[in-house]
Amino acid sequence: MNSVRQTFLASVLLATISLGQATAFATDDEIVDQRPQVIGPERPLIVRRVVAPRGLIVEAPQFSRWVFGADAENARPAIDEAVERRLREIEIRYHLSDEKRQRLALAARTDKIQFLQRVDDLRRRFEASAGDPDQLALIQNEALQLARDRMTFLGPESFFAKLAKSILEGESVLPQYAEIDDQQLARHLSNIEGAIRAVERQVPLQKPQRERLADLLSKASTPAKVFGDFDDILVKYQLAQLPDNQLKPLFSEAQWPKARQALDEFLEFGPSLVRRGLIHTGDNAWRVNRIQTAISQSESIADAMKPSNLGKH
Repeated sequence: MNSVRQTFLASVLLATISLGQATAFATDDEIVDQRPQVIGPERPLIVRRVVAPRGLIVEAPQFSRWVFGADAENARPAIDEAVERRLREIEIRYHLSDEKRQRLALAARTDKIQFLQRVDDLRRRFEASAGDPDQLALIQNEALQLARDRMTFLGPESFFAKLAKSILEGESVLPQYAEIDDQQLARHLSNIEGAIRAVERQVPLQKPQRERLADLLSKASTPAKVFGDFDDILVKYQLAQLPDNQLKPLFSEAQWPKARQALDEFLEFGPSLVRRGLIHTGDNAWRVNRIQTAISQSESIADAMKPSNLGKH
């Protein structure tokens, strides 16, 4: 048993040094050093030093790293973002009622709370272990299992997944999303977010504005049939092609001119997208009119800049 304990202590020491975590040696009566530290926005965590036999100290942040990896401080916001993203993917693929959206959101929140409760329960065991090597070995194994579960807590066995299967049965998929898989849908969602960020470089938006714009674009845009170098540009172009009477209400009077200017810049992608077969000149005449207008304006400017025409006005 002594050899097992020595081997375990050596492995813990090497792990903490490799992670850059502070370790120290203390006397037997030096048990706890408390300092306040915030892990995520939801709850403060008191950082405790668990003193193992022979003076080896293992600090509580090591437990958070076991579960959440190197970016433990941002773990809870990352979990919230994963939940929001999964909900968004379902909302994009299906046209759900507000009541069904709320039920799914509640189910996802329940799964998240249950997962974080498991983390907190194991953390309390870690803090109560008093550095016992056998207990720490068991706790580390359970923490690593939690790390795997963190990636799949909304997986097939979750309350969210089971409720989604029940709710979505019989729901019609929006036509443009019927033939793409989850990975392609996630990429299209990323492209929608990228298009909105591109607008925000000219016009800072509030969260409700971003959400309404994303909802509008998710219903009006069509994913590329083949994902490649231009699928993100296609979404920006599709955003610019939406009618002004749909876009303008999403912006304030002061924001709209700059927003329209940013959108008009996306129209310049039109000819390139036509050449690559990503859009067709026979699709939606009101959209094509914008391309032709942009091309005509460019040709008029080029014509006016010819040396033979410079002195005519």
